[in-house]
Parts: sequence; structure tokens; C-alpha cells
Amino acid sequence: MVRWLLFVLLAAAALRMAVVAPLYLLDDEAYYWVWSRNLALSYFDHPPMTAWMLAGFNAVFGDSPLAVRLPAILSVLVASWAGVCLTAKIYKAPAVSGHYLFMTVVAALFFGTAMVMAPDAPMTLFTALTLYFFYRAVFEGSRSAWYATGVFFGMALLSKYIAILWGLALAVFLFSSPAQRRQLKTAPPWIAVGLALLVFSPVLVWNAQHDWASFRFQLGHGLPSGKEGNVPAYFGSQAGLVTPGVFLVLLAVWGASLRRWRALPDAQRFLVLTSLLPFLFFIYAATKAPVSANWPAFAYFTGLMLVAAWHAGAGRGWRRGVVWLNYGLMGLLVTLVVAHAHWRVLPLDERDPAQRYHGWPEMLVKLETVAARYPGTLLVGNNYQVQSQLAYHFKTPQLPALNIASRPNQFDYFDKSGLAGRDLLIVDKAYSLERFAPYFDSVERLAAFTIHWRGIPVRYLSVVLGKNYRPDAGGSRAAPGP
Repeated sequence: MVRWLLFVLLAAAALRMAVVAPLYLLDDEAYYWVWSRNLALSYFDHPPMTAWMLAGFNAVFGDSPLAVRLPAILSVLVASWAGVCLTAKIYKAPAVSGHYLFMTVVAALFFGTAMVMAPDAPMTLFTALTLYFFYRAVFEGSRSAWYATGVFFGMALLSKYIAILWGLALAVFLFSSPAQRRQLKTAPPWIAVGLALLVFSPVLVWNAQHDWASFRFQLGHGLPSGKEGNVPAYFGSQAGLVTPGVFLVLLAVWGASLRRWRALPDAQRFLVLTSLLPFLFFIYAATKAPVSANWPAFAYFTGLMLVAAWHAGAGRGWRRGVVWLNYGLMGLLVTLVVAHAHWRVLPLDERDPAQRYHGWPEMLVKLETVAARYPGTLLVGNNYQVQSQLAYHFKTPQLPALNIASRPNQFDYFDKSGLAGRDLLIVDKAYSLERFAPYFDSVERLAAFTIHWRGIPVRYLSVVLGKNYRPDAGGSRAAPGP
């Protein structure tokens, strides 16, 4: 049984490699690649784990799109295996483990996480390992598992800040259970906390050196003021991640568990709290501002274990029909996601997220043609997305984006003094030239390009010639430190 489960996961990883290999890098993936060529204790937008992993993997496998995404694919593989092992420990039933495995293979949530090298992938890996070793520490009395819990939780925090929600869920579990609360009177849990802080300390050091910029940005990004929330949209996006049927089953299991909370065994409470509490937090966040579908996605790591148990106990009749419907919809959804990413099989409009994979190779050829007419003039992106793609293509990761009238990002911490006094070819969306005028003696639009993918426009960029760049003119935003 174990060999069969592992074989299925390895086959799924191989399939994901085949799916993502032909797809060009997303803007954010190119951005993280730039980070990996400028290694630091941490970064403005996110903690450093994504960059660190990319640096290690690309040193061995190169930096093709597949190599860039390889850490994400392997992260999901190991996280899924940790989930299967945890499911086996809790339920001790091969059928439940099999159902959980199948969902991690076919769910668009897991497939999508493996298709993009972003902070979600390493956070998924290390938070999964945190929960696995936490279970071993609490329910099996393993002292070494406590230490592993601390190390892996620190690494989860090094991946993405929202991993803190699962740490808080574990704390709530310990404090809410009289049987487990006694463990807080022993040393290992507190040593685990110390280890987590030690592992996370590079982020603390970087933020202390940069006026806590990353923490302030993420707090404002996650719970901004002045925006309108949309809770129904949040529920809709979550149903889309795992299909409506699976989502409704999970809501029903959560509800039934809360109704009989006092009678629940601690292992069941562990699963409910680590899935439900983060989900509830993002309901609150959705009242303040729109919530990205992927933010609470890791709640389904343990949430799907609850669904797997429900599926395994479905028996015959309508519940068995629900199981087959759920799996059919999951398979259909992931098939559509993959097919659409490659061939645009769905009639979506210009907001189609699949378009982000397309258009850059053709656009880069056109930009090269313009640059060839101005030898010695640097081709520079104004915002982080464009500059990251240019840096990846031309292998110039130390070159900063101009960031004129764009949101703060890691390029604000790059040294722009080397650009001062130079003529630049600025690549940006088709905005007014007025935004660039204060920074140059003169500005002139040279060209504008639109790239289509299967009938829809996916890239709009223009090239502006700016003469004699002055980085500090026009109230330019500056960031302290290198």
C-alpha cells in the first residue's frame, strides 16, 4: 500500500513537470529569480525562502522555466506525502489515506501550487512538516519531534508570513485541551518556540535594519484600509479551489465537529482547528478587502483529511454518489485548468489568469529589435514585473527597475546610482509620458507593442527613450540600505 501511494505521488510530480515545462515564467517567478541572484537575509515583499531555494536548485539544474518551478513541484510532492503519513497516523485506515492521496493529486489547489514557484510552495512544504512533527510530538511523546516542529515552523515563516496562522492554531489546540495543556509545563515545546525564532531571525534582522518595512507592507497589503470587502467572493473562490462539492462536505464536517466538540477526540480537534481557524481568519479579512484565493489555501492540507474520512465512510446511496461527483468534478476542473493554460479552451476575457504564462517570448523579440537601434543605451523596466522579465531574459539580475509611480518593491533597495546620467530605454505599459518627464532631460515614445495569445491581447508595452536619467528628481521614492 505504501509503495503504491508513493508511486502515485511520483507519477503526479512527473506529470506536473511535463505540464509546466513549456510554460514561460510568470512575472512574479522572474521577480523571485532576480532575488535568487541577489541573496539577502530577507526581502521587502516576502521572507527569503523562495529565493534561497531557487538559488540552490538553479545552481544544480540551471534556470529554465522547469528548473525554476522544480522546487515548487518537489515541495508539493513532499507535503502531500507528509499529509498521507499524517492521515495514516490519525485514522489508521488505508481507505482514508487513499482518498486523501487522490484529492492531493487531482485537486486544482495542489496542481496550481506546483505550477508556480512562489512563496506558497515552500510554505506548503514546511507547514506540512510542522503539522506532521507536531502530531508526533504531542500524540506520540517524541521529544525530537518537538525540535523538528520548531525548526520546520521557523522555515515555514521564512517562506511566507501567513504561516503564523497555523502556529497560532497549534497554540489554540494546546491551550484548549486539558490533556495536552500539561505539555506546556515541560521544556520541549518552549525549546521548539526558541528554535522557530532562531530560524526566523534573518527576517527579524533584515526588518530591523530597514525600519520594519516588510512587516508594515504585508500588514497593509493583507488588511488594507479604504477597500471594500467581499465575503461571498471569498467563499466562491474557496469553492473553486477544491470544487463546490468538496467545499460543502468540509463545511458540513466542520459544523458537525463543532456541534459535538466536547466529545471529539483530540486528534480530530487538531484537524478541525488547523483547518477552520485560518479559514475563519480570512473570512474576517474578506470583510476588509478582497482576499486572494490562495491565501487560506493551506487550510485544506488538514481540511481534506476530514473530507477523506467522510468519503471513506460514505458507504452506499446518496453519499457514495456525492463522492463520485466530487472526484469527477475535481478531475474535470484540473483538466480544464491545465488545458486552458496551454491552449485557451475556455472563453474567458482579458482578465483570464492563464494569459500570464504567454506573450513574453514574442514581446522580448520586439524589445530586442528596438534596443538594437540604440547601442549602448540600457533597456530598463519601469515596474518590477517588466524589469524582472528583462533581467531573466538578458541575465541582468543586478539592474534595478526605475519604479517611477509604481508600488514599493524590492527594486527600491537596489542601487540606482549606476544609471544616473545615462540615456535609458524605458519599458512600461502605455502610460502618459508625464510620469517620466521629471526624471529626464527629455522623453520620447519610440514604439508600442501588443501581443495576442489565441485571439486575446495579453501584453501591452511601450518603449520610451529618456535622456540623462536623474534618480533623485521629481520626488523619487528612495529606500534605505543596499
